[in-house]
Amino acid sequence: MKTIAYLAATAALMSGVVAAQSQDKVLTASVTVKTVGHTTAVHGKTADPKQGDFLFCIDQDRSAGAQAVAFTGPARVIYRPVPITGIPAGVAISGPENVASTLTVIADSGASWVFVAKDQKALLPTGTPALVKPTTVGVSIVRRTDWAATAGPRRGTDISSCLMAAG
Repeated sequence: MKTIAYLAATAALMSGVVAAQSQDKVLTASVTVKTVGHTTAVHGKTADPKQGDFLFCIDQDRSAGAQAVAFTGPARVIYRPVPITGIPAGVAISGPENVASTLTVIADSGASWVFVAKDQKALLPTGTPALVKPTTVGVSIVRRTDWAATAGPRRGTDISSCLMAAG
């Protein structure tokens, strides 16, 4: 009897997890992750011209101390878009996408990093085995800085602009 109740509870929990994760997006690319001070840049170069290159700038949680991350290679990046209040879904905006302060990088080599703010849940892939001991990095904010222009390549993908020292 306990087994049936456990299985039912687990199924209900998993269906909620899948529903929550359905809004997450996965980008596959040649990814560079680089940390300078308390800022980490996650830059991807894709082979798909429709997807384009991307850049996430991550401010680490300063109370936890800086955690250096350095990686270059093929990987998946999982993030969660956050709708902008007052703008209906599907309306194209001319600027960076608003995202939750949580992001996961899973290298094809098996290494993985979970960047997550205190008030957010880590984004984990659906339909794949659990990550083997991902490195968790506390963050204060994740920003996606790239955006689609009306013509030409995506804008805001210069990694050096992400890693420049503040003022």
